[in-house]
Amino acid sequence: MGTGILKIGKALIIKSTDNNIIHGRVENIDVKNAILIISSSSTVRVAKGEKLSIAIPTIEGMFDFDAEVIDISKDSRGLNLILKMPLKLIRIQRRRATRIPYLTRIMVSTEKGVVIKGITLDVSTVGVGIMGEKGLLKDDKVTLSFSLKPIVGIDNLSATIAWMGKEDPHIGKYPYGLKFEDMDKSIEESIRKFVNLKLESVDL
Repeated sequence: MGTGILKIGKALIIKSTDNNIIHGRVENIDVKNAILIISSSSTVRVAKGEKLSIAIPTIEGMFDFDAEVIDISKDSRGLNLILKMPLKLIRIQRRRATRIPYLTRIMVSTEKGVVIKGITLDVSTVGVGIMGEKGLLKDDKVTLSFSLKPIVGIDNLSATIAWMGKEDPHIGKYPYGLKFEDMDKSIEESIRKFVNLKLESVDL
């Protein structure tokens, strides 16, 4: 059930006002009243009235819209969020670059020689979201090493810290958004190939 790109069972990527990343699933949709119910196993705190950024992966790209939390409940599986959606789906806007969820180890090296270990959350042709150790600041220039299996292994890719979120107290890690810089065309094409490969497996 559902309409357009919103379907029951659809995977979502949610960003809170603190730039924390939450992975969720559509449980129910009330199109008439613009209500969306999402479940998530995340332990990130979300408050009533908070505005969340919702991202939906599709074969045509990543679509975003903002939604307000109007109610929250918890059960043994995690959070259940009741959200107020925009009244018109035409407000959903396509991202400049398709971003897909992807988990793998990543090494981030700063100009001062500090090496931060982390896990990727999502990747696109313009950047990557990660969860990592403390030690990075907004606008830091870094280099990245990680693997996009089975397409390519990436070493010493230049990037800038675009944003950082608050520490997740349960794991002692921080969410970061990194923007790729001065990327070789062959690497960009390899990342695009990887993203397209992953999108082929998305249930639309």
